[in-house]
Amino acid sequence: MISLGKVLAARKMTEGTSLPSFLVVQWQDRKGYIRLDSLEETEIVMGGRTDRGDAQDVEPVVLFPVQDFAWIKEWQ
Repeated sequence: MISLGKVLAARKMTEGTSLPSFLVVQWQDRKGYIRLDSLEETEIVMGGRTDRGDAQDVEPVVLFPVQDFAWIKEWQ
């Protein structure tokens, strides 16, 4: 999950620079990435944090299925 505003900003940067945009995530057991500038089908919902009592923490977000990520192999 990432804010829709960040995804749109990443796409705008790609348009301006011709460089790809990535979201890189680290879970407890692995790391992965997904390109933000070439997503065709995405699910947009309202989401965010509700534990801080700040209404601005809830906004449109984009959900990415974990299986859509490319995995980063660890190197030694």
